Order: sequence, then structure tokens, then C-alpha cells
Amino acid sequence: MKEPLQTVVFLVRHGETDFAYVSDKNIDATRVLTEKGISQCQRNGQYLADFAPVAIYASPLKRTVQSAQEIKRSTGMTAKVITDDNLLEVYDNARWEAVNKNIPAFFEEIIDKHAGSQVICVTHLDVAVGALRALGAARMEIASICQMGEMYRLVFAGKTFVQATKLMPGNSN
Repeated sequence: MKEPLQTVVFLVRHGETDFAYVSDKNIDATRVLTEKGISQCQRNGQYLADFAPVAIYASPLKRTVQSAQEIKRSTGMTAKVITDDNLLEVYDNARWEAVNKNIPAFFEEIIDKHAGSQVICVTHLDVAVGALRALGAARMEIASICQMGEMYRLVFAGKTFVQATKLMPGNSN
């Protein structure tokens, strides 16, 4: 029997921002990275460089695109940052439902495009939690809140979700 290719998605929460989340999406969309946030993303990129990622996706909000650009620079990747609304922040119940409904298909698309490779997705806390729930991650994997600059390593065998592991290279000293 042929074993399915293993694809790894590093689901990264953006780096620290200049102010806290607000439910008004117009105000929240203006958040940018602090110096600490930039440093977190650079450390994440240095860590991820060893995995030779082939693609990097990000929510279209400033802080996630900034985070993705810093990670990309630090990995030495040449691929363009691809923005995708599936990774966009959650502001209301309709968006929360969309995350739960659409995120598994989003990961299937990534696997179709990048089977057997390592991929980076930069997003927000609620999207990361929603993704873990939608994929069927264990409670223990979900319970450890992903702080700014932290990430989950999601492993897929073929299109089957296998495991989530929380990683914190961006917050190491």
C-alpha cells in the first residue's frame, strides 16, 4: 500500500501589535506590528527556514501581511505572499460560521497545490482556534492559547489531518 504524502502547514499567529483587538473591523484593520512583533516574526522565519517552506499565505489585514513579509524575509523565501480571506479575522457570528465551514476546504486546496511540502499561513487567534476545531484537533491541542507570534504545526497525511503541535520560536529569548 502506498503511503500518502505528508504536508505540513505552519499556522502562525501574527506578531505583537500596537493595540489590542477591537470588534470594529475598520479600527482593528489599522493595527500594525510593534518592534517586538517584528522581532517575533523574524525569529519565526529563522526557525521555519530549516523546513524549506514553498508558499506563504496571509490574512489580508496589515498586521498579518507585515508578519508574513518579515517571516518570508527571514526564511529567505522568494515566493510571493498570497493573501486569502479564509484567514481573515473574526468580527461577528457570520464570519465565525464561515471559518468553521470553509477552513477545511481551504486546507484541502493548500494540500492540492503543495502536497508533500511545508506551507506557512499567517492568521489571527480566532481563525487558528476555529481551524483546529474544524479539523478535529484534540481538546488539549486547542486549549493552549496561541499567543501573538506563536504557531501550530499542522500535519496532514494526504488530506487527512493527523496532528497539531504548538510551537513558540517567536517568543523565545
